Amino acid sequence: MTESTRIPAFRGEFLWELDIVTRQSLSLAEAFPAETYDWRPNPKARSVSEVFVHVASGNFMLHDMVGLRVPEDLYGTITSAGSDRFKALMQRNDELVAQTREKIAVTALLRRSLTAASDAITQTSDAELDRSLFIFSRTVHGPPRLPASAGPQPRTHGPDDRVPARQRIRATMAGLAPRPPKRRKRHRRETRMKLDT
Repeated sequence: MTESTRIPAFRGEFLWELDIVTRQSLSLAEAFPAETYDWRPNPKARSVSEVFVHVASGNFMLHDMVGLRVPEDLYGTITSAGSDRFKALMQRNDELVAQTREKIAVTALLRRSLTAASDAITQTSDAELDRSLFIFSRTVHGPPRLPASAGPQPRTHGPDDRVPARQRIRATMAGLAPRPPKRRKRHRRETRMKLDT
C-alpha cells in the first residue's frame, strides 16, 4: 500500500498498519533457514515454527470471535457455541502448532492468516466495524470514527514517535499512567548465560 492508495479513516489506518505487520512478519519467517524452524531459545520457549503458527492460528481465532468463518479445511466443522466453541478452537490451534513444522507450510499458513485479516477488514461494512462485541470477558467498542474529510492520518509509530513515547514514559514515572508489569530479571540472565556458553 502506498500513500496515494491509502484509504481514509479507520479502515485505511488498520490496513496500513496490517500491511507493515504482514511485510515484517513474512520477511522474518522467510529469513529463518528451514533447518532452524525447530530451534528454541531455551527448552521452555516455543520453537520458531511454533511462534509463527501460533500467530497465524491466533489470527483465525480472532476472526471467529468477531463472527467470521474459520477455514473449514483447517478447523473442520465446529458446531458448538460459546465457551465450548472457544475450547474447540484452542484445541485445534494447539494441534496446528504441533503439526505444522516445515518452513513452507508455516509461511503459507502465516501468509493465509494475514491475507484473511486484510480481506476481512476490506469487506466488512462500516456498520459492522462500529458494533460492540463481548470478547475476553469485556465489551469492545468499534473504532473511533474520523470524518471522511480528515483523509489519511499520520503514522503513530516509528522514528517520529520519540516525543510521544518519551511523554508516555514520563507520565508512567510520575504515576499518571499505569506501569507495565515488571519483567523477571532472573530469566533474562539465565538466557543470556546460555547464549554465551
